[in-house]
Amino acid sequence: MNEQIGFREKLRRRQQAIKSLLCVGLDPKLEKLPEHLKTNLPHNTNYANAVLIWMMKIVDATAPYTSMYKINIAHWEAIPGGVEAMRVLVAYIKYNYSDIVVFGDVKRGDIGRTQECYGIAHFEIDGFEGINFSPYMGKDCMEALVNKEHLGRAIVGLCYTSNPAARQMQNVPSQNEIPYWEYVANWQFVWAHDLGILENAGLVMAAAYEFPKNSGIVYSEHLKECREIVGDKMWFLIPGVGTQGGYIKETVKAAHTGWGSIAINSSSEIIFASSKEDFAEAAAEKAKQAYLAMAEALEIPKSELIPEALIDSNDHLATLKNFDAYYKSPKDEDGKFTGPLVAYAGTYPDYPNPKNYVGFEYFNFAKIETEPVALDCFAKIIAKQIKESASVCNSVIGAPMGGIMLASAVGRILNCQTKFSEKKIIALGDPEIGTKDISRYIIDRHQLLKGSEVFIIEDVCNNFSTTASLKKLIEAKGAKLAGIACAINRSGKTEWEGIPVISALYIPTNQYRQDDLEVSGLIESLKIVWKPKDNWAVLKKAMEE
Repeated sequence: MNEQIGFREKLRRRQQAIKSLLCVGLDPKLEKLPEHLKTNLPHNTNYANAVLIWMMKIVDATAPYTSMYKINIAHWEAIPGGVEAMRVLVAYIKYNYSDIVVFGDVKRGDIGRTQECYGIAHFEIDGFEGINFSPYMGKDCMEALVNKEHLGRAIVGLCYTSNPAARQMQNVPSQNEIPYWEYVANWQFVWAHDLGILENAGLVMAAAYEFPKNSGIVYSEHLKECREIVGDKMWFLIPGVGTQGGYIKETVKAAHTGWGSIAINSSSEIIFASSKEDFAEAAAEKAKQAYLAMAEALEIPKSELIPEALIDSNDHLATLKNFDAYYKSPKDEDGKFTGPLVAYAGTYPDYPNPKNYVGFEYFNFAKIETEPVALDCFAKIIAKQIKESASVCNSVIGAPMGGIMLASAVGRILNCQTKFSEKKIIALGDPEIGTKDISRYIIDRHQLLKGSEVFIIEDVCNNFSTTASLKKLIEAKGAKLAGIACAINRSGKTEWEGIPVISALYIPTNQYRQDDLEVSGLIESLKIVWKPKDNWAVLKKAMEE
């Protein structure tokens, strides 16, 4: 940690940057180690190596959603060779994700030289940027951990913990009849102030929880009362959500005073989400769910969330909506579309000039192209489907313009040649008579190998007019069109001229001639957007109204 930046400020910056309060606990158990990580190890290999790989993968998967990692040292001490592996993991996080703080859940509580040794062990040797401790033996427990050369470290005292049995001790009345935990909070605040570490000092405070059990009553008074004691001068490390059943919304409402004021930990629910080969993906999904729940509690607008959180792996249309890449015309009380219409690239013959089809839905894949996470999501789906198809794929060729970036991403995943065609405008369109620019396709920049089997990659498939043109060009160069792949298939067809059409999102969409009764009135009243991508704000406003 840069000593110019204290723990709490580093936490604050990370939380504000990604809009996340999530702390992920990296607390492995050997019995939860995914089986394939065991069986793929060389004979007699120490399981600590497998655990290290496991947790590294968890870190990589959850890092986009995480503002802090908490490592419970006992889980690593219980594994032969585990402490050394843990230190490698700490170094891995600090090197690869230097803006995420690494906290040691050690709960040491001793005095004098013994506690000083704990401080050296966990800060200097283990590499933690903050640790927690038990204050039962008094001020010495905190004071012995303080290093005046490193005042940016976080020293966090146990106060109101999340285990139900803690109520037997922590709720016992003390001086002035206040619960013992409040007495402890008061003194830790005083100690931290006197020792000059208040800026980074914190308290372990349990998440809001149901009390009595099965009553439906959520108890968060302890968080409110602690805020009255310490204000926003101390930050809270909050365990108890996830498998322990804590309530996120009530926790945030009671304890959050701004970025860097709380970190909400979830361990088992995330890291043990799956014991199969998909364990990293499962952990990422659980971390995302926690991230979104906390963002909802904070009332963070969708536009400020990280791109990874906007991916809906079960609903690709929802992903488009989350990235503001989908338009559907609003309807009136009678269920009729009220426009504005949008013009499509496809044309139909209408003397003396061809006219563009129009419709009430539009898929703006250009929005997806600007977000690497989203583009990669669609590319992975398409690449997987190409692999699973019976077709051979030597090359992918991007159809201009929307398919070019997508083809590049798909080609990298498939490790095959990536090429693209170009569009040359040969006549300008005239919106007044319902026409867009007329163009033709060429393949000049790249050579297609004779006999190669090619997949055309498009962003949106509709009437296959682009496909027909590219098929002729591909065959003219002696190659074969093996398939068509697209992000969105709105054509209603799963094959074209005997050639398979695969897609990430299959959503048949109606299109109309401009003189069709459903749309002619809107055309006449000019309630149509001829270039949807260029006038997206108009369409977005229409949906909001």
